[in-house]
Amino acid sequence: MEDFEFIIPLNKEDLTKLGSGSKNQYYVAEVLSVRETISALKDCFEAFRTVEERFILTKFDVLYSVMVQFPQFEERIREQAWELLSKGMATTVKSIASKLEINGDNNTPSVLNTLKMTTYLFCTMYEAFETEATQPNISTAVKKKGKPKKSDSGFDIDIQRDKVMNIMYQLIQLPINRLWSPPIVDSEFVNMFAATCYKTLENPTVSHARCKSTRESIFQILGTLVKRYNHNLGCTVRIMQLLQNFEFLVSSLASGVAIMVNNFGCSMIISDVIREINRIDPKDLNRDSSSTRNYANFLSELAEKAPSAFLKVTSLLSVYLDSDNYSLRQAVLSVFGEIIVQVLTGEELDTLGKSQRDQLLGQLMNHVHDVNAHVRSRALQVWEKLSTQGAIPLNMQHKALDLAIGRLQDKSSIVRKNAISLVTTLLQANPFAAKLTSKELEAKYELEKEKLEQMAPGLTPRCSQRTKKKMYKYRITEEEIWNAMLPELTKAVTESQNDSSLLENELVAQWTEECTTWENEENAIQAIRLALTEAKVKKAVYFAERMISLFPENSEEMEASDISEPENAVQVNILEKMKGIFVPLEEDNYSEKSDNEKEEGEEEDDDNENSEQIEGKDLPPEILKQKSLVKYLKDCLSFTESLLGALATLIHLLGSKQASDVLETIEFFVLAFEFGLTEAIAGIRRMLVLVFSREQTVKDAVVGAYKRLYINLKSSNSRVSAVQIVKNLTTLVNGASIGELTSLEELVSEFVKTGDLNKECIQVLWERFTMKIQDTTEIESKASLMLLRMVACAEKLTISSNISVLISVGLGDRGKEDFRLAYETCSALLKLVPDRIKSDSLTPPLRFEEDHLMFRNLKEILVSGITKMEDTYYIPMSGQAVAVIYQLADVPDIICNDLLKEICTIINKNYGDENGQLSLSSKILSRLLALFGHVAVRQMNHLDVNIFCELKRRERIKEEALFNKNKRQSKNKRASRKSLAADTTLKKDDEEDEDEIMGAVADDAEAEFIRAVCENEVVLGDSILGKGMALLVQVCLNPGKYSDIDLRTSATLSLAKCMLVSSKFCDLHLQLLFTILERTTEPTIRGNIIIALGDMSFRFPNLIEPWTPRIYARLRDNSNYVRKTTLTVLTHLILNDMVKVKGQISDMAMCIIDTDSKISGLSKLFFTELAQKGNSLYNVMPDIISRMSDPDAGVPEDDFQTVLSFIIGLIQKERQSDSLVEKLLYRLSVARMERQWRDLAYCISLLSCTDRSLRKVQENFQFLVDKLQEEKVFEYFTQMLQNAKKLAKPEVKFLVEELEKRMEEVREKGIDEVGVATKAAQSQKATQAQQKATTGKKKPAKARARRKAVTESEGSSSDDDLHPAHRNHPDNRKVIQRAARPTRARGRITFSEDESDEDIKTKKEVKENGKDLSSSSSSPPPRKKTTRLSRK
Repeated sequence: MEDFEFIIPLNKEDLTKLGSGSKNQYYVAEVLSVRETISALKDCFEAFRTVEERFILTKFDVLYSVMVQFPQFEERIREQAWELLSKGMATTVKSIASKLEINGDNNTPSVLNTLKMTTYLFCTMYEAFETEATQPNISTAVKKKGKPKKSDSGFDIDIQRDKVMNIMYQLIQLPINRLWSPPIVDSEFVNMFAATCYKTLENPTVSHARCKSTRESIFQILGTLVKRYNHNLGCTVRIMQLLQNFEFLVSSLASGVAIMVNNFGCSMIISDVIREINRIDPKDLNRDSSSTRNYANFLSELAEKAPSAFLKVTSLLSVYLDSDNYSLRQAVLSVFGEIIVQVLTGEELDTLGKSQRDQLLGQLMNHVHDVNAHVRSRALQVWEKLSTQGAIPLNMQHKALDLAIGRLQDKSSIVRKNAISLVTTLLQANPFAAKLTSKELEAKYELEKEKLEQMAPGLTPRCSQRTKKKMYKYRITEEEIWNAMLPELTKAVTESQNDSSLLENELVAQWTEECTTWENEENAIQAIRLALTEAKVKKAVYFAERMISLFPENSEEMEASDISEPENAVQVNILEKMKGIFVPLEEDNYSEKSDNEKEEGEEEDDDNENSEQIEGKDLPPEILKQKSLVKYLKDCLSFTESLLGALATLIHLLGSKQASDVLETIEFFVLAFEFGLTEAIAGIRRMLVLVFSREQTVKDAVVGAYKRLYINLKSSNSRVSAVQIVKNLTTLVNGASIGELTSLEELVSEFVKTGDLNKECIQVLWERFTMKIQDTTEIESKASLMLLRMVACAEKLTISSNISVLISVGLGDRGKEDFRLAYETCSALLKLVPDRIKSDSLTPPLRFEEDHLMFRNLKEILVSGITKMEDTYYIPMSGQAVAVIYQLADVPDIICNDLLKEICTIINKNYGDENGQLSLSSKILSRLLALFGHVAVRQMNHLDVNIFCELKRRERIKEEALFNKNKRQSKNKRASRKSLAADTTLKKDDEEDEDEIMGAVADDAEAEFIRAVCENEVVLGDSILGKGMALLVQVCLNPGKYSDIDLRTSATLSLAKCMLVSSKFCDLHLQLLFTILERTTEPTIRGNIIIALGDMSFRFPNLIEPWTPRIYARLRDNSNYVRKTTLTVLTHLILNDMVKVKGQISDMAMCIIDTDSKISGLSKLFFTELAQKGNSLYNVMPDIISRMSDPDAGVPEDDFQTVLSFIIGLIQKERQSDSLVEKLLYRLSVARMERQWRDLAYCISLLSCTDRSLRKVQENFQFLVDKLQEEKVFEYFTQMLQNAKKLAKPEVKFLVEELEKRMEEVREKGIDEVGVATKAAQSQKATQAQQKATTGKKKPAKARARRKAVTESEGSSSDDDLHPAHRNHPDNRKVIQRAARPTRARGRITFSEDESDEDIKTKKEVKENGKDLSSSSSSPPPRKKTTRLSRK
């Protein structure tokens, strides 16, 4: 047994090779066959029972044969061999332990051979089992996830794995090195153990939670191997390989390495892993993003479990912060955060620790401004964790808050989300106070500062220059920002100089346009500085190159000592120029310091000396305490002011399109309100509108926020809780706008549906409304009534069961004196009316008798209140009162007729003279006219809806009764003859058809009857309302006599309401209404008329259609309110197909560049919605382009491009783009003015280019030759071809190259030849036109006169025809000056809105003198004879 030496082979096949080692080296003589091995296994078991672990010395070949031919054996045989090896290995470990204890170092070589041979077979066969368990097969693929099933013999790989790890751990805990001479364990033996552990880790099952103990055993073995047997290098290499190849091992390896570091002191592994990552080529890191991500996640998770081990390698980690791979930068920031939280935090921290902490915090600060959004986001997350754990020093709380506030407007949504979250966390974990009320804090700070000044004069801290310098010290400087952008700038400059990748950018055309506006070098410097500030690197490089080329004489030589060396001097010059522009911002701020450096330095020295002297003295405890209090209040106040400064930005973020921004901002405002920031109520109110959000998560967050603030109160007494809830909701109602009240109504409805606003709260609301609770004010009473109305939206029983209370209180004595209370009472009563009346319902509507107390009180309030001038809420109240009468009264027309008669009688009695003349105030007259309008509209609605539905309901009841009667009769009769059955069926069918026809005829008759009543009786009849129309029209006709603004506003609105009732009345006074629209100077009146005209367009479309241009003209109104109202009305009419889209839609397009951002946004929204309505936008595109490119329109070129770039960008269909390209090419071919050339060419360049579009360009190229001589036209077509190059089709690229070649040839030939050809074509065309005129018929005189009038109208222009945004534009001054003198008609390129593609293709020429259908005359346009539309 002592004649050989067993050497662990690198490959198992090496044991069968003769002469591969020394003469005494053991080798396998023969690998047994499967059959021979099975029979030999029995001898192995017998040998084990005889000699125990030494059996391996003679039976090694048998078990080796099993291991080599492992897949060929049955499962039973393999498990038998494994059982034998397991027992042998366990016995070997026990035997070696006893022998080492007894014999010490005197052990025979057979003991070592036994250990090696047994361990080799044990580890190798176990790896074979693991390999088989890891490889998927058909049987395992269909199995469900979970723990694998045991074999038939009970073999479980998980149990065996634990046994293997236990045996291995027991063995390496023994001093087995004493078996070797010298006492150093062979590296092959150590690697064999380690390989078994790594092989086990490769099994995905081991990463499951149920295998946690197995993983811990593995890393305990590896930790022992590293600590005792010098396996450090091998472990590092294998960890890197595992991280690179197995993503699921990241968490397991991080936990395991943490065990090795914390329990075995293997901290060198971390530094070795970091060095190995450093050795990887950066290109490989960027290329293999999966591996790099694994490395980063490994470092981040390991830092959470073993942060102290990273403290010594921070210098190595800092290298990654300059890496191009953002994942590694993220990981380093996470590691730094864990070090600060777990290691460098605490009061016992020494000076060195504080210095290290500040350095790491500085790195975290710098990378809040990282170029990558993910890194910025991670930096903010780390700061949030630091704040949560209380790891941010007190003197850095403000800086952390300023960092977060600075990122609230980041372009990346994930950065904004984390910035808002950080601000929220800093507020929640602030070390200053639980209540941050700014006014109270400021008052308290001033008081305590005065006390300190009195106690110790001169001790109050000075904060003028020193505070400013201190704030500046911690600000992120332009020098730091420049250094952060320098690698990207250098790369952009290199690309720009070496190839044309930068010049192919789609934004180059826009940048070039901006460069043309530079008048001097200062403009260029400002543009470059702005681009660098916004981190637009390529744009800044482009501007710098253009500035150097445009202003070479002003270039200054600058030092670039800290700039990395580019490839040539040109690149150095560009970088120097940009740095000289950007960095001096910092130096300029320091200039003030340099001018007064001595003075400020002396001041600071004096302060330091004073502070040192004061600290050196033994100050009384009272002064020290007061000084600490003042400093605390100052920090608290500064923190609060920083938060208040961010509120405006956070309120703006509530309107973000990203749900994450909105959700985080909601959380902030809730917390800020809880912390006592009273200014946060603006955000709380702004959140109300989000209750209508389409995002369910946002809506739920809003409901939850208000529930948290106003509903969920901690109180054991339900009554006290209900009273407090009502008080909270009352504060929301008071001072709320109309939009906020609408949102609050939806919110309260949600509370009622969910039961959060219970019956006890509703009872408290009734008590506060009736003022049964003491100290309830009138304002609180009305607010409670408004809340009850909101509750009724979800539960109508709240109002219906308390009608008498509402009448007695709201319409009683209090209501007579307070019109606002009466208004709210009427609004609550209207909740009894269903939102939508169903015409097929058989249930009668809720109606009250004519003499009901409700109507008597309302009538009394309206009659007596018309002369009460002290209450200005009469007109809104009267509108709601009339609505209540018409919705809830049985005979509302009679009640309102008597009401008007009684009011008129009182007016005649009190304000009339003997001659029948009235001398009443304008206030009373405005109330009377407003009442006329209310009654007229409600009467129309009553007839159209209520009466019509009631007639149908009654007819339906009659039909039901007749049907039931016939049904009962048919049951008593039976047919006597079967032959008549078919005839009876046919008769029944005919009767049913006749019933349907008769029903439809009856409906039409009812609708016609109602229409006739509206037309002839409501405002034109002999009723009191009809007689009052004369007074109404008289007031509208005489604005000079009735000059009161409120009176004219009320009269105009009432006239518009009455015009809605009758088409005859509307036709009579339509011209008057438009005259008021054009002549009145009050924006409110114009806005009201526009809204009314929108309703008339729906009710009487044929009457309003000729006046549509006058409505579009209000888009050029001077008032923002009128323009916005007009745009809103037209948007509603067009998108709902109530108005035909005409050429005036170009006025709506001009609103895109309106100075009012709301109007601009509304216009963009309109065109976005229009683009989604089939071909609607495509159909109006020719009109928009034609009218805006008309020189007489006076649209500046830059505004034209801004508008068309947005609108054309909405056209996504290739078919539409191709058709537009074709139309624009035809128009471009016949255009005669260079401005039109540029406009049309620009539009073509914006459209998506397909092969069809390019072929159209090729076909019409002969007509574009003269246009291409214009520089801008050439640039636009070049840009179009550059965009077309992006297409992957070879034939398209060939076509593009051919067009580029032809365009270059045209440019090289110049304009001379083109000019000759153009003159020849024009001469030929003029000759043809002359011949045609000679042979043609002479046009009638009327046609010539009409053409002359239209031409003069087109030639005229005025200041009013221009959009307000362009009246002062330099390009429009000449147009305005030409308005006074007649001009000759010009050639104009127009698109007919009804023109089809086929019409365009067949046209050979376009007439130069077009006609404009619009007219600027003040007289009403002619109306066409149209058929009135019937309404139901």
